[in-house]
Amino acid sequence: MATFILIAGGWQGGRDVPRKTYVGAHGWEGSPFRELFGRLSADPEWSTIALDCGHNVARLKPDALAEILLAQL
Repeated sequence: MATFILIAGGWQGGRDVPRKTYVGAHGWEGSPFRELFGRLSADPEWSTIALDCGHNVARLKPDALAEILLAQL
């Protein structure tokens, strides 16, 4: 989790990334990433997407994940 917070919280190496997207898997109780999702949603450099599923997005919402990834091209 520290890696996500470090990168989203201001790691300088991310400045050259042209498009930053964070996918929040909000379908499970007690997610420690909701606060991070809220902060990134307020940051104009980030695009955020919320999915109603557990943490394993690739297994639980493969079509939604494919659509999100293809939209990044």
